[in-house]
Amino acid sequence: LALRSLAFQMSPQELDLGPEKVPGPVWGALFETHDAGAPFSLLVLHDGTAHLYLSTGGGLIGSHGLSEVSQASQRFMTQANRLHHQARPSQDHPLPAAGMSSFYFLTYQGVLCYTAPEARLGDGHDQLSPLFHLARGVVAALESAHHHQSRHTPPAR
Repeated sequence: LALRSLAFQMSPQELDLGPEKVPGPVWGALFETHDAGAPFSLLVLHDGTAHLYLSTGGGLIGSHGLSEVSQASQRFMTQANRLHHQARPSQDHPLPAAGMSSFYFLTYQGVLCYTAPEARLGDGHDQLSPLFHLARGVVAALESAHHHQSRHTPPAR
């Protein structure tokens, strides 16, 4: 939860994501849903970086420079900039209830939130369904990249 909280406190300027570098109002986004009953948070930034935070602790952090993750993140951010207008301003940032998914759009004007039933997003019956599937694609790319890295890391001596 501490890492999740940091996501809402970041500024685009400290990440070198000023408006001159981002072709839209969304410089980052947080996608949150449940997996096996536990919530998780996916943070995606316009520079192609993605981090997966698990509510049970840990996650997949440090994707900068991983081509597969960067490409999936860029597709997600392009769609986030197309769909952010569906969201509403949000001062509070609760985790979604079981069966629900939330998108928090980090914009230069503040945080916007959109929450919908995961089943509706997943079956294509929601206006943010394309973004839901792209978020799942970023998670899959992160998992694949980190699995591949761990298989090729020499054992510590």
